[in-house]
Amino acid sequence: MSKLVVNFNPGNICIEATEGSSLLEVARLAGYSLASECGGLGTCGRCKVRLLSGNIFLSGEPDLTAKEKAQGYILACLARIIENIEVEIPPESEFSYTLVTTDTPFNPAEHPGAELQVRGIPINPLVQLLELQVPPATLQNNASDYERFGAALAKRDVPRTFDISLDCLRSLGKTLRESDGAVEVLTHQEAQLTKILKVSSEPQPDIYGLALDIGTTTVFARLIDLKSGEIQSEASEYNKQIPCGGDIIHRIVYAGRKHGLAQLQNLALQSCNGLISELLQITGAKRESIVAVSVAGNTTMQHLMLGINPQTIREEPYVPAVTQFPVFAAVEVGLEIFPQAPVFFSPSVASYVGGDITAGVLAADVHHSDRLTLYIDLGTNGEIVLGNREWLTACACSAGPAFEGSGVKCGMRAVPGAIDQVTRNSKTGELAFRVIGGGTPKGICGSGMIDLLAELRSSGRLDARGKLKQEADPRRIRSMGRKAEILLIDRAETGGSGDVVVTEVDLDNLIRTKGAIFAGIQTLLKGVGLPVFEIERVVIAGGFGRYLDVENAIRIGMLPDLPRDRFEYIGNGSLRGAGLALLSWQLWGELHDISRKITYFELSSWPGYMDEFMAALFLPHTDIGLFPSVR
Repeated sequence: MSKLVVNFNPGNICIEATEGSSLLEVARLAGYSLASECGGLGTCGRCKVRLLSGNIFLSGEPDLTAKEKAQGYILACLARIIENIEVEIPPESEFSYTLVTTDTPFNPAEHPGAELQVRGIPINPLVQLLELQVPPATLQNNASDYERFGAALAKRDVPRTFDISLDCLRSLGKTLRESDGAVEVLTHQEAQLTKILKVSSEPQPDIYGLALDIGTTTVFARLIDLKSGEIQSEASEYNKQIPCGGDIIHRIVYAGRKHGLAQLQNLALQSCNGLISELLQITGAKRESIVAVSVAGNTTMQHLMLGINPQTIREEPYVPAVTQFPVFAAVEVGLEIFPQAPVFFSPSVASYVGGDITAGVLAADVHHSDRLTLYIDLGTNGEIVLGNREWLTACACSAGPAFEGSGVKCGMRAVPGAIDQVTRNSKTGELAFRVIGGGTPKGICGSGMIDLLAELRSSGRLDARGKLKQEADPRRIRSMGRKAEILLIDRAETGGSGDVVVTEVDLDNLIRTKGAIFAGIQTLLKGVGLPVFEIERVVIAGGFGRYLDVENAIRIGMLPDLPRDRFEYIGNGSLRGAGLALLSWQLWGELHDISRKITYFELSSWPGYMDEFMAALFLPHTDIGLFPSVR
């Protein structure tokens, strides 16, 4: 095939492309990350670019206005290159990897080691640093260096049998003689096998563990002192896979393309290694001092990070390639730290209940509680666990796209410029908006959508089916053909950049999302024969949960109508659990006990789930008796 040239602006970057290749992929090779939450299927409409010269072949009909088409706009994912072209990429089409937060990402007083102490569990990290004195060889004690070394370890009650790498064995004799047998040994236990990771004559005052939460939207990393259990630093960044698909289904589809799996694995590692560099810069620590990693993430993200094909996750009978992961060396995984550092992956339960949930249940201590606990992780995916120390059940439902702003006309993530809170003046009925970072709103994020839905319903602007009532607010609600939309901010207020609106389609998507969550809760309850009022504790976790107004979530029928003092937010349960497991062999074992203990409900085939879902597609519900406090 002939080679063609694509010139990208701004930047005046020229790149060669093969005839017939996707403009979206060529843009990525040129260093432009276009927003493409549908994974390049042409359905999200986010990858708009302007064709300045040349022609392209469209593989589908782009959902663009007549005005946009007249101005030369196309969707990069549908454009196939057939000749030399020049394109302009507007700023709004580029995905930014800079995660901007408006508050401290973690509490400096947070201390996993202290949390273990409260639980009565000693710090016993997954990787140990031992000071060892190996006796010298003599005519009377002429055992080999390795035998004497092993005997000294055995005297320290280190379980036999020992395993040592060839590189480590090659330098063992020299290291023992240089230090007169006084060495520091880095070890890690696998069943009854003790792995010798490093033998050093130089003291290593600091050793760290890395806790990773590989989220579909955001990747979080914590650097933890393995001696004290104290957090040294924390960093987070958007998952660089997002332009390949906004949710796990689109990522799995993308992984099925030629080179798609390798691209997704590489992007996941870029995210992780970038955060590692940031943590090291903050603390001044060295890469070699990170000697252990604990990874939590949903089943798909863990597969993609390891380059394991996730296709069977979305194919009946929905069985992943692996749920209980072996321990890998960092160099095998691709993490840029001490090469032999063991990497521990939190065990998954099933295709859609992953290691992030088992880690979250560990963090919330649900498996030790006598109280009936509902654990809900609200992020790009929605996972629910119900149970106590006696039993645990779990399910997963489609939650994230609407919460993350995907599929919403003016939706966006919770970044500066997003409306994250909507309130209503009880006297005038006027709506008021809080904008992250202040200034003029650019769109609305998930928490703002939930608030808006609650206020529209309680003020009579919206009926129980989610239909806007134009007569209730003719100034804001306007008809758009067969559908209506509500104007939040008009073009004059945004400086001419466009109206900020929410459509009935947007509201319907949110209602379906909240309905799926409540239907999942009801399905678990009915599956074990318990009424909703017996839930004694509701734990909300996940990035989205931080901004959630529980009262409004109950008013729209997303969360059960329970006394408000039963609700609590624990933050990033996945990251917290990964850190705790890193510091304790006992908790690492409990993490696996949790994964084996959970009974998974596959909602797509579970009897009665669809009935529960249909009943939840009203505000708050068709059975108003389930929401006695909602008026």
